[in-house]
Amino acid sequence: ETSRTIALENGEIDVLLNVGTTDAQKIRDNSNLILDEFECAQNEMMVMNTTKPPFDNKLVRQAVNYAVNKEDALIVAINGEGNTIDAYLAPAAIGYKDTAVKYEYNPEKAKELLADAGYADGFDLEITVPSSYSQHVDSAQIIADELSQVGINVTLNQVEWSTWLQDVYKGGNFQATV
Repeated sequence: ETSRTIALENGEIDVLLNVGTTDAQKIRDNSNLILDEFECAQNEMMVMNTTKPPFDNKLVRQAVNYAVNKEDALIVAINGEGNTIDAYLAPAAIGYKDTAVKYEYNPEKAKELLADAGYADGFDLEITVPSSYSQHVDSAQIIADELSQVGINVTLNQVEWSTWLQDVYKGGNFQATV
């Protein structure tokens, strides 16, 4: 990404699509360049496998939503270049409707919900992420840290992209993933 930005700054290229989040502010700050920003339909999310315990329990899923500060994850994963959402689809996606439940960051509420669900002492969780995508790994790390604050002990399982596609995306063999 940085090599592409340098090429843009040096006039070696005229247009740069998909500017990396680490370089966006650098381009904004360069008066010789224009960063044409638009809303994207891409989103980053932690997915919980609702067919397996403990995520077959709605209270646990709600607790996780209250336990994670999405702003922190946004800053760590993509340098704050984006917006947080409480829906499966991003606002720019076809079919988006703003009907999602809003979960504010509230670790105390998360602990209460975990206790109500029978997990007052927390539980062990494995988040499987593709190792070749730093934003997924970075997001999982901040999520793991925040979940630890409410008693959920997270292990990150970094796998190759092809393994992630086969086992997680296609096979559904995961507790949680980013």
